[in-house]
Amino acid sequence: MLYTDFFASQNKEAKSSAHQRVRIFASQIVCIVADSHYTWITDRNGQKYHPCAAFGTFSKQLLSDRHFLLVSRGVLCNMDDIKCFSSGSCLLSNGQTLPVTLRNAKRLEQTWRDYCFSKTRDQTLEIWFLLFIHKFCFSFILYWLFRIKALNFLYYINIASHTLVG
Repeated sequence: MLYTDFFASQNKEAKSSAHQRVRIFASQIVCIVADSHYTWITDRNGQKYHPCAAFGTFSKQLLSDRHFLLVSRGVLCNMDDIKCFSSGSCLLSNGQTLPVTLRNAKRLEQTWRDYCFSKTRDQTLEIWFLLFIHKFCFSFILYWLFRIKALNFLYYINIASHTLVG
């Protein structure tokens, strides 16, 4: 699983010098926003981190992951946390509203919709696969239970017939 490792401050003040090593799984990141020379990472728990690294450091790593979308210059969002796009902005699951590049707004929204559709399709295929495996395993187990029961029954008949004959 992809994760991000960085030194950061959890204080809202950019001038804070109390930095600690933070490791966050990429799936827990809601968005990364560049603000002048600062970068802010927001996670699903509502925590905001101020890492000691440039926005490009994170965007290069996370854009290779299909879950992240660069919605505007300096704004990277986890598509699992996007609720909707409207009038030049995108609404996130934590209530945060982020700007979207107007020129690419339709393309970005379509990319997000395609991602949601493929995620739903993948989950549906996974469910069908699990149901198939469950049914196959259940049928296999029943077959062998029946076969063992039948063999045991034949074994008892053979014992009974040998004792009757002998």
